[in-house]
Amino acid sequence: IYFGLGEAEITENYLKLLSDVLESMRDRTNVRLHFVGHADPLALRGDLIARYGDNVGLSRERAGTAAEYCQRALNLPPEAISYEGRGESEPVASNDTEEGRQLNRRVEVEVWYDEVSEKQVEKEVIIPREVNRIKVCRTETVCKLRYKDGHSHRARVKNLIPPLHYDIGMLGVPEDFLQQVRQAMNNLRAKKNVVVKFIAHTDNMPLKGREKRIYGDAIGLSKAVARRVSLATQDDLHLPNGAIESEGKGASQPAASNDAQKGRALNRRVEVEFWHDDPLQDLPEEPQLCPDAPGAEIVTRVHDSASGTIDPILFANGNVVIPDGYTDTLRRAMDEISDKTHVRLRFVGYTGNKRLDRRTAAVYGDDIGLSMARARRAMTAVSKQMGLSEGQAEYDGRGYVQSDDVVNAGFIESDTSRVEVKVVYDELMVRDDYEGVEVTPLTREVHPVDPFALNLMRITVDGKPIDDPGKCSSDVQRCTDVALDNAQIQFKHDSLKLEPRLNVTGWPRTIRYQDLVDTPFVENLVQFRMYTNYRSFIEKAEVRIFEEKQSVRDTPKAVIEMDANGMAQWQPDFESFSASVYKLKYLVRVYDKEGLFDETSSQPLWVVNHIDPSVVEANPREELLVGYGESRIASRNIALRGGTVEAHGTAIPEGHGVWMAGYEVPVDGKGSFVAEEILPEGMHTVEVAVLDKFGNGELFLRDLALKKSDWFTVGIADLTLSGNKTDGPAELVAPDKSQYRDDLDLQGRLGFYTNGKFGQGWSLTASADTREGPLDEIFSNFMDKS
Repeated sequence: IYFGLGEAEITENYLKLLSDVLESMRDRTNVRLHFVGHADPLALRGDLIARYGDNVGLSRERAGTAAEYCQRALNLPPEAISYEGRGESEPVASNDTEEGRQLNRRVEVEVWYDEVSEKQVEKEVIIPREVNRIKVCRTETVCKLRYKDGHSHRARVKNLIPPLHYDIGMLGVPEDFLQQVRQAMNNLRAKKNVVVKFIAHTDNMPLKGREKRIYGDAIGLSKAVARRVSLATQDDLHLPNGAIESEGKGASQPAASNDAQKGRALNRRVEVEFWHDDPLQDLPEEPQLCPDAPGAEIVTRVHDSASGTIDPILFANGNVVIPDGYTDTLRRAMDEISDKTHVRLRFVGYTGNKRLDRRTAAVYGDDIGLSMARARRAMTAVSKQMGLSEGQAEYDGRGYVQSDDVVNAGFIESDTSRVEVKVVYDELMVRDDYEGVEVTPLTREVHPVDPFALNLMRITVDGKPIDDPGKCSSDVQRCTDVALDNAQIQFKHDSLKLEPRLNVTGWPRTIRYQDLVDTPFVENLVQFRMYTNYRSFIEKAEVRIFEEKQSVRDTPKAVIEMDANGMAQWQPDFESFSASVYKLKYLVRVYDKEGLFDETSSQPLWVVNHIDPSVVEANPREELLVGYGESRIASRNIALRGGTVEAHGTAIPEGHGVWMAGYEVPVDGKGSFVAEEILPEGMHTVEVAVLDKFGNGELFLRDLALKKSDWFTVGIADLTLSGNKTDGPAELVAPDKSQYRDDLDLQGRLGFYTNGKFGQGWSLTASADTREGPLDEIFSNFMDKS
């Protein structure tokens, strides 16, 4: 296509020629047109310099204009065209004459297609074991570290060569940059398993026009740039596949301000890292703290769905083909790992396994660009059908490379260009300095070391050690407290608080004298539930039933023993019933090991001839919880020693229950609970469990000590010194103000309050307060003060 001095000369016959060529290659895979722009060597002037910069930019713009015109005229999809500009570097005639220069101002058209085949690759799949209950902070994960076969500790060398700076229309990799890479590789020739990694960055300017249609955003552009530089370097240095890596980070890590053109130019760069084995680093034999401890990095994992592999997305006549039910499969796979972090779909485009002639080894618009554009189109189509947000989908283009692991798997061949779809998520990864190391996590019970053992330096963060796996009991307690706080559960204990609570609730409070056989509801059954906060001191509990006017010291009409959960039921069967109502009363009595007992005040219970139907509609569990947390103690004989443990929470998930100290705690409709338990003196491990109906959940085990001797004391000592100077008859004016009699005035106050326990169950509460006054008088009339 010739340009002359103006517009391109594209005739109808030329378009028909292109159409015939494409029609003749319908049996080929991924056929597309590639436009290559050329120019004469005449220097640009005036506005042309501002628009194109140089002849390379001019030739690239001409190629792009021709490409877009042909795309519209032939009704081709965007990924079916690509273009580049080569300036005056490849003349076809002499530039000494105008005729020759006209011939050099041209756009050549190439026809590209893919050749792909396929082979099977075996992959090892690890299915994780399901864990029902997780002990929070009482189990720890340590790791056994072993170098992978053929690897040792990896060392990273950065800034060995300066970054490669590029512009948007980068045509190739400069020779001086390749020479620097060669020199660096030569300097590292004594190292083993050297890998060179290219990391591309961009500025923050949004992509426009053709770049926007091909790459979508800065991440896509940086991935393509890094990949092209790595392939060009691989070709130049004849490196194996495993010695080259690439990564694109977009505009996330600027090296300078993007506000100025110079800063944006500095940000468009490709950094180079060199990795090699470090034989001086040894790995310990004993399990160590896992590398996913504080300071770890985030890695993206691919989810292997239990429902099978996800078929790739194919294209028909340049259009995305999404089979029926395809998005349902993707949604199910995403739901399988809904508990993971940043679950999303990744669309990866692939072309044939025959590398295309990149000429300068890095041509803008090559197979990488085309595969990336195809992946982005597939992502857009699927996201629209599934209603995905921006962060739930991403894309990449791999060109002819068909494997994520070319080192071990080589190139996977396929006869069809496609877009692979994977469900991925993020998790903590081993840090870079653990590459080449096989990390095997081991879960074991926590065995705290002696807190008084010699350890000159131990650093823990929220109870988790970061310098060694050893931990003391204080570390475990701190870890549990932080975990409880993160779960919005508040936990505390007090050795000085002893407020016993005892109550019982019966439901229904009115029963029939006999059951009616023909009804599904048992009319003469009453259920009882006890609430107490000192179960550890109770050996036996019973419900005692009396007639209304009978003394609770008489022989009960019935005694029903309660089970370990404080539940009981009574089903009387009166042979005859003549009165309108038979009034009874009930209470609960609890015994300790010595036979001493506490009991509640009595509550009414009625026996009638007819039951209100509303009783059937009530929820027995809710009705029996009415007395939870309340106390009706009428008689106390059981001696309590120890302290009180309390817990309350506000964010228990729906469908979960709470247990504390081995007993279930009711949770209200808003996910809140309150629990209290009095425990004997000594060391305890109190369990707070949040579990669903299948027993899955978390166990918080909190170590604590309820002391036999414990004190709380607060005091105040206040002294006020003031100087006085008067030049008049102050004593006559204010004879009651003693401070005017002296040059120095001293005012003070002493006071204290203490509460504690000691010995065999003794407790003491004492306080005193002198109140504010002159220092020499604060103890006068002390017994009349406070």
